This record gives sequence, structure tokens and C-alpha cells, in this order.
Amino acid sequence: MARGQLTQALAAKKARTRKAARRGESAPPKILKAAIEEFGRHGFVGASIGEIARRAGVVKPLVHYHFKTKDQLWFAAVRGAMRQLQGEMSRVPFELRGLDPIEAFKLVVRKYAVFCAHNPWVARMILAEAIRDTHRAQWVQSEYREPAYALFEDIFGRVHDSGRFRQMHPGNLFPLINGAIHAFVADRDVLQARYGIDSRDPQAIEAHARVIVDALLYGLLPR
Repeated sequence: MARGQLTQALAAKKARTRKAARRGESAPPKILKAAIEEFGRHGFVGASIGEIARRAGVVKPLVHYHFKTKDQLWFAAVRGAMRQLQGEMSRVPFELRGLDPIEAFKLVVRKYAVFCAHNPWVARMILAEAIRDTHRAQWVQSEYREPAYALFEDIFGRVHDSGRFRQMHPGNLFPLINGAIHAFVADRDVLQARYGIDSRDPQAIEAHARVIVDALLYGLLPR
């Protein structure tokens, strides 16, 4: 292929990608919400476009109008969820100004815990891809997970440098935080059956976020 033809082909591909993104952004929010739950329940392979349409209360052709492939729909669903999280976290730099380092750490952990509890299917659909190491998982890692780790590293580093936390490698600490947060969602049925805790209840979510922060702080304080 000649250079001119290659340039035209790349430009056409970019144009198609932009057009698909615009269609995805204009899709009814109920389609993206239904897609997140369907992908979270059944994974990418097991998810059904027909079931997503049914959950959203729309006809299947409308889903195909906005998303030509299931892959496009998956990416759009994650982008929508991450925009919501970024909206929550975008205020953090202002909220952290002049804040005690430990209070800053507590604030960020709590915000993340509350978001995950209110959006239980997001983590499941991402985790399902991470286990299989798909191109979707690699995209999430570069676009969202690495920046999130960088934010935690910055805040944890400030607390650690203040001498108020004992030494702990972030590679051990951050999975510990994630596990405590996501297990509350994943174990919803057993928590309800054994302890009467509804992990969808806002008060229960806030209570669990406080428990995570308190438990972490006791483990991180110098001995």
C-alpha cells in the first residue's frame, strides 16, 4: 500500500472511531447501565445484547444503532462508569488542601469504597477481563488503574513521609484495600443471609467504608 493510501486508511479509521464514540456518548444512559450489569453478571463472552436491550427497556436495533459491536458497548460502559468515578475524585485535590495527611488518606479510601459499593457490577466486569488478560483489561489498566494507583501512591507517600504510618509496600497495601472494598459487594448474599447487612443500603455502605478506614489505620500506625 502506498504512503498516500495508508494515510487515507488511517484517517478513515480514526473518523470511524470518532463517529462510534459520538454515538456511544449519545446512547441512552439506561443502555450503558444495563450493559454494565449484564457484563458484570456474565462476562464479555456470556453477555447478550438482547438481554441488555431487555434490561434497558429498548429494542435491540437501538443498541446496535449506537454500538456496532459488543466490544464497543463494553468500552463505552466502562468509560461511562469511570467518568462518574472521575467526577467524584476530581474534587479531591480541593478537598485535600490543608488537610492532615491521615485525614486525606481516609477521605480517598472512603470515596473509593462508597463508589464501588454503589456500582457493584463495574469491578466484576473489569476483573473478569483482568483474569483473562484481554485487550480490554490492558486498556483499563493503562487508562484508569495506573492513574488510580498513582493517586494512592501520592497520598500514601505523604502520610508515610510524615512518619505517621509504619513502612508498608504499596504493592501489598493497595490490593488489601481493594479486597476489603470489593468483597463487601461480592459477598452480598451471604452478608444479607447471615448478618442482615444489605450492601446496597446507603447507611450500610457508609458504615463499611468507615470500618475499612479504621481497620487500615490501626494496621498502619507505628507499633
